[in-house]
Amino acid sequence: MLLLLFGLSVQTLTITIILTLTAIAVIPMLEKYFQQKYESSYTLDDYVILAKEIYINDAQTRNKARLAW
Repeated sequence: MLLLLFGLSVQTLTITIILTLTAIAVIPMLEKYFQQKYESSYTLDDYVILAKEIYINDAQTRNKARLAW
């Protein structure tokens, strides 16, 4: 009985070690893959310019709406 429990604990320990080593190897690869996949080619300056253009267009639209009344 003790030998059976010892055998199961060794098997569990072996599986745990294998899964841990696999995770250590796979997680950085997944991070790199998703970083490249979803990496934006836009910089912060591009977003600032876009926000200014949207704000200017919105202000022009509001002015046109006021003049239409």
